[in-house]
Amino acid sequence: MEDARGRSKAAAPADDGVTRVIFDELDDDFVLAWLVVTNTSSKGKVFTLTDVKMTVGRSDHERPVDIDLRNDRSVSRGAQAVVIYDPLNKKFLLQSLGGKTFVYLNRELVLTYSELRPYDTLRLGETEMVFVPFCTEKFSW
Repeated sequence: MEDARGRSKAAAPADDGVTRVIFDELDDDFVLAWLVVTNTSSKGKVFTLTDVKMTVGRSDHERPVDIDLRNDRSVSRGAQAVVIYDPLNKKFLLQSLGGKTFVYLNRELVLTYSELRPYDTLRLGETEMVFVPFCTEKFSW
């Protein structure tokens, strides 16, 4: 049996005698938010946030990251920050991971967690990105 998105599902009886549908696997990436580069040679590039924790930095073969700012040589290799989605409170957070590259939110240095708000500006190295949430108090997966 498949749902409307083509994912397999199975009917499973619960202890209370009610049959509920459970999904075997969630193959689709559910959009949570976007980061849009607003400067540098990567201007206009969009990074889609699809997981509750996504690392930001510059990848190499030993230190991969989810959001790779590979064109910005001023960003240190490896994860420099993480964007977190808290599904219970429907909030996004930005955390510096203490790398060599400073992390800024609206031109303020991030030393611990900072809450992200719609259209906030993140900066790592020379790259500036605007945060655009899809999941908010009005909608969330």
